[in-house]
Amino acid sequence: MTAPVRIQNFSGLRAAIVSHQTDPEQPLAAALQRLGLSVAFCDPELGWPDALDPERDLLIVEGDLHLKGIAGAEECAIADVPVIGLLGVEAPGRLRALMALGATAFLRKPVYGPAVYSAVFLAVNTHRERRHLRAQIAGHERRRGGRRFVIKAVLALMRRDGCDDEQAYEVLRRAAMRERVSIETYCETWIATDADTSAVTRAHAQL
Repeated sequence: MTAPVRIQNFSGLRAAIVSHQTDPEQPLAAALQRLGLSVAFCDPELGWPDALDPERDLLIVEGDLHLKGIAGAEECAIADVPVIGLLGVEAPGRLRALMALGATAFLRKPVYGPAVYSAVFLAVNTHRERRHLRAQIAGHERRRGGRRFVIKAVLALMRRDGCDDEQAYEVLRRAAMRERVSIETYCETWIATDADTSAVTRAHAQL
Protein backbone atom coordinates (compact mmCIF):
# COMPACT_ATOMS: atom_id res chain seq x y z
CA MET A 1 0.00 0.00 0.00
CA THR A 2 1.55 3.29 -1.15
CA ALA A 3 2.19 5.84 1.57
CA PRO A 4 -0.04 8.93 1.39
CA VAL A 5 1.37 12.00 -0.32
CA ARG A 6 1.90 14.87 2.09
CA ILE A 7 -0.52 17.74 1.53
CA GLN A 8 0.94 21.24 1.39
CA ASN A 9 -2.00 23.15 -0.11
CA PHE A 10 -5.05 23.28 2.15
CA SER A 11 -7.36 25.27 -0.09
CA GLY A 12 -10.89 23.84 0.04
CA LEU A 13 -10.61 22.32 3.51
CA ARG A 14 -13.05 23.30 6.25
CA ALA A 15 -12.03 24.27 9.78
CA ALA A 16 -14.52 23.77 12.62
CA ILE A 17 -13.41 25.78 15.66
CA VAL A 18 -14.85 24.69 19.02
CA SER A 19 -14.33 27.76 21.17
CA HIS A 20 -16.11 30.54 23.02
CA GLN A 21 -14.07 33.02 20.97
CA THR A 22 -16.10 33.42 17.78
CA ASP A 23 -14.72 36.66 16.38
CA PRO A 24 -14.29 36.05 12.63
CA GLU A 25 -11.51 38.67 12.59
CA GLN A 26 -9.36 36.91 15.16
CA PRO A 27 -5.83 35.93 14.00
CA LEU A 28 -6.62 32.21 13.92
CA ALA A 29 -9.63 32.57 11.62
CA ALA A 30 -7.83 35.10 9.43
CA ALA A 31 -4.78 32.84 9.07
CA LEU A 32 -6.93 29.82 8.19
CA GLN A 33 -8.79 31.80 5.54
CA ARG A 34 -5.52 32.98 4.03
CA LEU A 35 -4.56 29.31 3.67
CA GLY A 36 -7.78 28.71 1.72
CA LEU A 37 -9.82 27.03 4.46
CA SER A 38 -13.40 27.97 5.19
CA VAL A 39 -14.08 28.60 8.89
CA ALA A 40 -17.09 27.72 11.04
CA PHE A 41 -17.38 28.38 14.77
CA CYS A 42 -19.07 25.78 16.99
CA ASP A 43 -20.65 26.62 20.33
CA PRO A 44 -18.96 24.28 22.84
CA GLU A 45 -22.12 24.22 24.95
CA LEU A 46 -24.02 22.56 22.07
CA GLY A 47 -21.64 19.61 21.79
CA TRP A 48 -19.24 18.53 19.08
CA PRO A 49 -19.91 19.30 15.41
CA ASP A 50 -21.65 16.50 13.52
CA ALA A 51 -20.92 14.74 10.24
CA LEU A 52 -17.26 15.67 9.96
CA ASP A 53 -15.55 14.48 6.77
CA PRO A 54 -12.00 13.15 7.33
CA GLU A 55 -11.09 14.14 3.77
CA ARG A 56 -12.20 17.77 4.10
CA ASP A 57 -12.60 18.80 7.72
CA LEU A 58 -10.17 20.01 10.35
CA LEU A 59 -11.25 20.29 13.99
CA ILE A 60 -9.72 22.95 16.24
CA VAL A 61 -10.55 22.52 19.93
CA GLU A 62 -9.92 24.98 22.73
CA GLY A 63 -8.28 22.92 25.44
CA ASP A 64 -9.10 25.37 28.21
CA LEU A 65 -12.81 24.57 28.01
CA HIS A 66 -14.10 22.64 31.00
CA LEU A 67 -16.46 20.44 29.02
CA LYS A 68 -17.56 16.86 29.46
CA GLY A 69 -15.95 16.04 26.13
CA ILE A 70 -12.61 17.43 27.26
CA ALA A 71 -12.73 16.11 30.82
CA GLY A 72 -13.47 12.55 29.70
CA ALA A 73 -11.36 12.63 26.60
CA GLU A 74 -9.32 9.57 27.54
CA GLU A 75 -12.23 7.40 26.38
CA CYS A 76 -11.68 7.90 22.65
CA ALA A 77 -11.20 10.41 19.87
CA ILE A 78 -14.39 12.23 18.98
CA ALA A 79 -14.01 12.00 15.22
CA ASP A 80 -11.65 10.58 12.64
CA VAL A 81 -10.48 14.00 11.45
CA PRO A 82 -7.30 16.04 11.95
CA VAL A 83 -7.40 17.85 15.30
CA ILE A 84 -5.48 20.90 16.50
CA GLY A 85 -5.52 21.77 20.19
CA LEU A 86 -5.67 25.42 21.31
CA LEU A 87 -3.86 25.98 24.59
CA GLY A 88 -3.63 28.89 26.96
CA VAL A 89 -2.32 26.80 29.83
CA GLU A 90 0.05 23.93 29.01
CA ALA A 91 -1.07 21.72 31.88
CA PRO A 92 -0.24 18.00 31.40
CA GLY A 93 -3.88 17.04 31.97
CA ARG A 94 -5.12 19.30 29.20
CA LEU A 95 -2.42 18.15 26.81
CA ARG A 96 -3.32 14.54 27.57
CA ALA A 97 -7.02 15.21 27.07
CA LEU A 98 -6.46 16.94 23.74
CA MET A 99 -4.23 14.10 22.54
CA ALA A 100 -6.96 11.63 23.50
CA LEU A 101 -9.33 13.67 21.35
CA GLY A 102 -6.97 13.08 18.45
CA ALA A 103 -4.89 16.26 18.51
CA THR A 104 -1.59 15.89 16.66
CA ALA A 105 -0.71 19.61 16.65
CA PHE A 106 -1.08 22.51 19.08
CA LEU A 107 -1.33 26.27 18.97
CA ARG A 108 -0.61 28.58 21.90
CA LYS A 109 -3.06 31.35 22.72
CA PRO A 110 -3.01 34.10 21.73
CA VAL A 111 -2.51 32.63 18.30
CA TYR A 112 0.34 33.99 16.21
CA GLY A 113 -0.79 33.95 12.58
CA PRO A 114 2.41 32.55 10.95
CA ALA A 115 2.33 29.55 13.32
CA VAL A 116 -1.00 28.35 11.92
CA TYR A 117 0.37 26.87 8.69
CA SER A 118 2.79 24.58 10.56
CA ALA A 119 0.03 23.39 12.87
CA VAL A 120 -2.35 22.66 9.99
CA PHE A 121 0.40 20.89 8.02
CA LEU A 122 1.31 18.69 10.98
CA ALA A 123 -2.28 17.90 11.96
CA VAL A 124 -3.50 17.03 8.47
CA ASN A 125 -0.52 14.98 7.36
CA THR A 126 -0.06 13.14 10.65
CA HIS A 127 -3.75 12.22 10.56
CA ARG A 128 -3.41 10.91 6.99
CA GLU A 129 -0.35 8.85 7.92
CA ARG A 130 -2.12 7.39 10.96
CA ARG A 131 -5.14 6.39 8.85
CA HIS A 132 -2.78 4.79 6.34
CA LEU A 133 -0.99 2.89 9.11
CA ARG A 134 -4.30 1.69 10.60
CA ALA A 135 -5.39 0.43 7.19
CA GLN A 136 -2.10 -1.42 6.76
CA ILE A 137 -2.37 -3.04 10.19
CA ALA A 138 -5.97 -4.05 9.53
CA GLY A 139 -4.93 -5.62 6.23
CA HIS A 140 -2.09 -7.53 7.88
CA GLU A 141 -4.43 -8.75 10.61
CA ARG A 142 -6.96 -9.98 8.02
CA ARG A 143 -4.23 -11.82 6.13
CA ARG A 144 -2.81 -13.33 9.31
CA GLY A 145 -6.27 -14.50 10.35
CA GLY A 146 -6.77 -16.04 6.92
CA ARG A 147 -3.55 -18.08 7.01
CA ARG A 148 -5.29 -20.91 8.85
CA PHE A 149 -7.63 -21.34 5.89
CA VAL A 150 -4.63 -21.52 3.55
CA ILE A 151 -3.14 -24.29 5.68
CA LYS A 152 -6.45 -26.17 5.75
CA ALA A 153 -6.87 -25.82 1.99
CA VAL A 154 -3.29 -26.96 1.30
CA LEU A 155 -3.77 -30.07 3.48
CA ALA A 156 -7.14 -30.83 1.87
CA LEU A 157 -5.67 -30.55 -1.61
CA MET A 158 -2.69 -32.71 -0.69
CA ARG A 159 -5.06 -35.44 0.57
CA ARG A 160 -7.34 -35.12 -2.44
CA ASP A 161 -4.73 -35.03 -5.21
CA GLY A 162 -1.74 -36.72 -3.59
CA CYS A 163 0.53 -33.74 -4.24
CA ASP A 164 3.08 -32.10 -1.97
CA ASP A 165 2.56 -28.83 -0.09
CA GLU A 166 4.35 -26.65 -2.65
CA GLN A 167 2.24 -27.99 -5.52
CA ALA A 168 -0.95 -27.57 -3.49
CA TYR A 169 -0.08 -24.00 -2.57
CA GLU A 170 0.69 -23.15 -6.20
CA VAL A 171 -2.65 -24.58 -7.32
CA LEU A 172 -4.47 -22.47 -4.77
CA ARG A 173 -2.45 -19.37 -5.62
CA ARG A 174 -3.29 -19.69 -9.30
CA ALA A 175 -6.95 -20.26 -8.51
CA ALA A 176 -7.00 -17.16 -6.32
CA MET A 177 -5.37 -15.12 -9.08
CA ARG A 178 -7.99 -16.37 -11.53
CA GLU A 179 -10.74 -15.22 -9.17
CA ARG A 180 -8.88 -11.95 -8.47
CA VAL A 181 -8.95 -12.33 -4.70
CA SER A 182 -6.26 -12.91 -2.09
CA ILE A 183 -5.25 -16.50 -1.49
CA GLU A 184 -6.52 -16.21 2.09
CA THR A 185 -9.98 -15.11 0.91
CA TYR A 186 -10.08 -17.79 -1.78
CA CYS A 187 -9.11 -20.58 0.61
CA GLU A 188 -11.66 -19.49 3.20
CA THR A 189 -14.41 -19.61 0.59
CA TRP A 190 -13.19 -22.91 -0.83
CA ILE A 191 -13.02 -24.56 2.59
CA ALA A 192 -16.49 -23.25 3.45
CA THR A 193 -18.15 -24.56 0.28
CA ASP A 194 -15.96 -27.65 -0.17
CA ALA A 195 -17.85 -28.36 -3.36
CA ASP A 196 -16.85 -25.70 -5.85
CA THR A 197 -13.42 -26.94 -6.90
CA SER A 198 -13.67 -25.83 -10.50
CA ALA A 199 -11.16 -23.00 -10.19
CA VAL A 200 -8.74 -25.23 -8.31
CA THR A 201 -9.17 -27.96 -10.88
CA ARG A 202 -8.48 -25.58 -13.77
CA ALA A 203 -5.41 -24.20 -12.04
CA HIS A 204 -4.15 -27.71 -11.26
CA ALA A 205 -4.57 -28.77 -14.85
CA GLN A 206 -2.24 -26.01 -15.96
CA LEU A 207 0.66 -27.13 -13.76
